[in-house]
Amino acid sequence: MPRMINGVGTRFYGQCDWRRDGSFQTTEWFVLMYVPVMPLKSLRVQRAGGNTYRVFEELPVSVPQALRTWAFAALYIMTIPSLVIHVAEKMNFDADEPMRNLLWMTVLGTLLAAPFLVLKFARSKALAQAKTRRR
Repeated sequence: MPRMINGVGTRFYGQCDWRRDGSFQTTEWFVLMYVPVMPLKSLRVQRAGGNTYRVFEELPVSVPQALRTWAFAALYIMTIPSLVIHVAEKMNFDADEPMRNLLWMTVLGTLLAAPFLVLKFARSKALAQAKTRRR
């Protein structure tokens, strides 16, 4: 099971291939500062309450899932500093350029929300497919 101390250790990231019984495939990662660095193995698990999981099987690393996880992490690694720099530069918003300020905040807010919206869409689509496969 994953174990992490002060942002270093192993952690589950990603959820795909959902089944009707609530189990899903996830990947255990080596993480550094909470950032996924290297996938170690994929597992079919089911939540057993809290931070515990029931493991059904160990699988080879899912390359598509690993690539999605790295893409998600890369987007955040690039977006958060951009947002911080922009907000720091614009603490005194220009009264002359309110539309430019609004545009920047909208773009950066969208970038921060996009991965979560994509994950929510993908999860709901996977659950719907799992339900139709079982019927």
